[in-house]
Amino acid sequence: MIEWTQYTPDSRLSEPGGPLGVRLLDVFGPDSPFLPRVLELFWDLFPKYRRYLEYIRACALRHTPDHPNAVGHVWAVYDPNYVDASTLHELPRDSTHFARGLDHPSSNSLNKLNSLNKLENQWVSQDAEIHKIARGIVGFQIFNYVAPQRGGGGFGLGAFRGLLEGYQHGGVGAWLLRGALEQLVFDAQDRGELPPVGHVVEVEPLANPEKREVFAQKTGAILLEGEYLEPPMLRGVSYANAQDLLNVVPKLMQLVFYTQHPREPLSRKETCTLLEGIYLDYYLLERKDNLFLHACESVSQEKSLELLATSPITIATVSLSRNST
Repeated sequence: MIEWTQYTPDSRLSEPGGPLGVRLLDVFGPDSPFLPRVLELFWDLFPKYRRYLEYIRACALRHTPDHPNAVGHVWAVYDPNYVDASTLHELPRDSTHFARGLDHPSSNSLNKLNSLNKLENQWVSQDAEIHKIARGIVGFQIFNYVAPQRGGGGFGLGAFRGLLEGYQHGGVGAWLLRGALEQLVFDAQDRGELPPVGHVVEVEPLANPEKREVFAQKTGAILLEGEYLEPPMLRGVSYANAQDLLNVVPKLMQLVFYTQHPREPLSRKETCTLLEGIYLDYYLLERKDNLFLHACESVSQEKSLELLATSPITIATVSLSRNST
């Protein structure tokens, strides 16, 4: 019999089970029996971001020197009633095929391929029941708690959330968001830090004002102002080199901010403070980096470095009446 407590995320979570009969599984450690399935889904659902495969492995470690200011979480969404008639999806086995899956091939691609195949081969030795559970994984959520580096509270940064068709509606996404917000509070408590100020998620830009408004009302999100360019990768990590990222262009994304309690939109100062936490504390960029400077200058009306955040993250929450959907 499976000891579910061994594979369940934090026992303090109020909703380990979610809509449509799904439940959470914690993908923790390099030898997690569920990590190959998450990587398989990620490969299929995020083809443009396959350079992040090793990043996911790093997040599954929870703590790693590559992410010194973050606590990583990889959650799998499991449906015991999901039936997958196919065999294990064949991940690419030759370096040429694998390199095409990356934005740019490099000498490091073969090492990544070997690592992926090593994970895939774990299926052979898994208990049949574990294997069955893994095949019932229909989605995942990857996020980090970013610890405060200048006082104040930390924040969450959502990396990827992917769900198979049939699970992209019905409240599963909202359930995962609620769980992440709770987990961030527990992470801060465990570290003896102030409650987190909220949770930031990078999404595709929403240029249409009407679509922005509908998205904000439907999800309870605060859409942050300014131009946010997503760095190609965390700076200086051991699992990626400059050649891998040589021609990867920073991508314009929309930052979406969630809190446990409704509040007013962030001020320009608060937004710059949050940008400082994202670029400098999480992505480990230098203060003089153009991506960071551009983002803060795009928020402030006056292009003055004096407006850039250097203070603790202390974003106050103000309760407002708002209908949730």
